[in-house]
Amino acid sequence: MCGSIYDSIRAGTVIYGAAALFLFSGSKEYIWLGSVLLVVGTIQVFDAILWAFRQLNIPTDSIVRYGIITILMLEPLIVYGGYVYYSGKRMPIYEGILLLSVAAMTTTWILNCEETTVTKDGYLKWCNMNAPNIYKILLLFLLLFPFFFFPNILQKVFLITLTTGTWLYNYNHEAFGSRWCYSSVIYSLVAVVIFLGEKLGNNLY
Repeated sequence: MCGSIYDSIRAGTVIYGAAALFLFSGSKEYIWLGSVLLVVGTIQVFDAILWAFRQLNIPTDSIVRYGIITILMLEPLIVYGGYVYYSGKRMPIYEGILLLSVAAMTTTWILNCEETTVTKDGYLKWCNMNAPNIYKILLLFLLLFPFFFFPNILQKVFLITLTTGTWLYNYNHEAFGSRWCYSSVIYSLVAVVIFLGEKLGNNLY
């Protein structure tokens, strides 16, 4: 996700901070956001561990094969879980696509995972794997579709726009997972500003 152990640690700290703020906000919509950011921050922690292990020549195969994919697949599950928590509704068709996609991606990852490498532009290429295009498209759909029902217009538009932009930028890069930590930090900071602005506005009126 990040280009170094230090960037991963810094990104994880910022994202965890935003997640904590939202989780303790008492607002269902922000608890939804905070839960997602908690998982995103955890990816940065795993990334930092991988960078550290590489520097110490400690094998990382098991962490990447089983740990990274677990956290990655938790993202769409938490996104949907947040939607259900907020709305009290379910989407059976989406659930079917979600469960089949998670099962297929997890199986593909575990069966085809090879030694993690570093790309020419300095990012970790987890499992040395090139994600199939259909998986990239499915992942974007799974992550964003529930957020089309998010009640906060500013948060929704910014999240969907930034996520789609990062996805498009990384689509043909050697490591599809690269640079997401930077956009996640940008989102976390802007989301906090929007949140605090709303709180300040409510207090004034």
